[in-house]
Amino acid sequence: MLGLAPKPARLPYFWSDQYGLRIQFAGHTVDGDEVTVEEGAPQQHRFLAVYRRDGAAVAALAVDMVGPFSRWRRQLETKGSST
Repeated sequence: MLGLAPKPARLPYFWSDQYGLRIQFAGHTVDGDEVTVEEGAPQQHRFLAVYRRDGAAVAALAVDMVGPFSRWRRQLETKGSST
């Protein structure tokens, strides 16, 4: 109405501390998204996984990988704001 563009919706994000682990998730997933572990190992309770749809990253999940998760989250937010 005033000629102002609406602010883009922020990427959904949550974190939780559970049993001494920091769990973080950002993005949107749907059934059928491909999930790959990019760093760490789930068996060691320290990993970063990326969800992809049609080859494009759409979400990230991390357990005790704060630094790598923060980079992926910024990447996903940048990608989302350009669409």
